[in-house]
Amino acid sequence: MAQRDTNPNPALRDDIRDEDRRLIREFFAHTGSGNHTKHRYATQLGEFAAWLIHPRTTRKGTGGLLAATRADVVRFASYLSSGDRYAASAKVLDRSRVLSDSARKNYLSALKSMYEYLILVDLV
Repeated sequence: MAQRDTNPNPALRDDIRDEDRRLIREFFAHTGSGNHTKHRYATQLGEFAAWLIHPRTTRKGTGGLLAATRADVVRFASYLSSGDRYAASAKVLDRSRVLSDSARKNYLSALKSMYEYLILVDLV
């Protein structure tokens, strides 16, 4: 059986903007989610934040999580099923693996939860 991480403060990627790292930590402090969910969200939100600023990502705007648009989320969902996850963490050994429908839904659920929080605190 896989051992769950008991650290309530999951590590966030170093290759995302400091402001995005701060926003994700703030979201974690607000959410009542368990440690397993926070660790999963750290991976998923970190990949989105890294994708937003990655040189291979083409988007109209610039900036991180607060500047993301609905079109960015739609394009990120396509990226997840592209078989070329160039913004995935270094821990992902096979970046060419297409994520399952369930895994993609989990990514989008993480984004939805975080953006609901950012709307609640009037940041977007």
